[in-house]
Amino acid sequence: MSHRCTGSLSSLFYILSLSIVFTTIGVNWFYQGIEDFKYITIRALVIRVLSAASLFIFVKNESDLLIYGFIIVGSTVGNNLANFVHLRKYIDWGLIEFGELRIIRHIKPALQVFILNLIISLYVQLNSIMLGFMSGDESVGFFTAGTKMTHIGLTVITSLGTVLLPRCSHLLQAGDKDGFTSVINKSLDVTLAFSLPMAVGLMILASPVIRVFCGGAYQESIPVLYFNAPVIVLISLTNVMGIQVLYPMDKVWLVIMSVMGGAIVNVALNLILITHYGAVGAAVATLMAESMVLFLQLILGRKYYPFNIGRIVNWRYIWGSGIMAIVVYLLASEVSSDAVKLIVGTTIGIVVYFISLIIMKDQLSLEIVSMVFKKIYHGNKI
Repeated sequence: MSHRCTGSLSSLFYILSLSIVFTTIGVNWFYQGIEDFKYITIRALVIRVLSAASLFIFVKNESDLLIYGFIIVGSTVGNNLANFVHLRKYIDWGLIEFGELRIIRHIKPALQVFILNLIISLYVQLNSIMLGFMSGDESVGFFTAGTKMTHIGLTVITSLGTVLLPRCSHLLQAGDKDGFTSVINKSLDVTLAFSLPMAVGLMILASPVIRVFCGGAYQESIPVLYFNAPVIVLISLTNVMGIQVLYPMDKVWLVIMSVMGGAIVNVALNLILITHYGAVGAAVATLMAESMVLFLQLILGRKYYPFNIGRIVNWRYIWGSGIMAIVVYLLASEVSSDAVKLIVGTTIGIVVYFISLIIMKDQLSLEIVSMVFKKIYHGNKI
């Protein structure tokens, strides 16, 4: 590697490290706590659009590596500076008595959150690191391609936890156990209603998904996606039980213990499976590890959940996903084009799944239908 390339990479490392500094003034937690999600959404959208536009305008080739680094850091800086400046709407800095802040009392809960996030971060990166050492960069590429779509689905579903965490904490602090139970039960229904068909759909359409979004050279990523898709359901459930229930109840250590258990299983199985099966072995290890996290949370936190554990086996959503899978599989087998197979399979799958739930009189689906009809009715009335 040339000195010039090494210098550029070193400079990029220092530039990207700036994001750590500016994250300290992000105070995104404050806006989540007061549930100002309108501001968070608008700010994030504006910053992301500007960042994307800057990448297209200023980054032309590999010589623009440092510009790329500044733009990436700039998106973090922009978000965090906007957050800090926007605080003036809620906080009068002149009235703050810094001597009365009592920072010491916040160290313990902050350390708990830090340890949990540290373990999760290491846990998430573990597969790629071990794959790189034990099987090579090619396996890392296959694994990354196979898990990409899973991460997109998880981002959508687990964002529910970010939205509901402050609400759940507020209800518990106010002593409103009935309200807390109602929110958690509704969250569990929504989580299962979306995660189950998403996982099943990705498994049925794994081949066209990989070929359309990654290319024909990534055939080995297909079984990775197949084994990784159920992780959507597992992480979605642990998100409800861990982040939305145990976290607000100040049972963070139970979440930490469950994640540590999953990490241990992940390392052990990676050592066994990666050598023989490469990226597919890492995907299987991830599936088993997330199953362990769910199992431990069910055991350790069972007395704290405001719902019956058997409720996570919702037969309406299981039957609906099964019916959808059969229809999509039969339709997909009749279509030769991967792109058409993906579009038709996704569209028909959503329709069949939703109709199945309506026929089975699923309460959540009926509420959605009722809400849509009310919107249409009021719209026509206007």
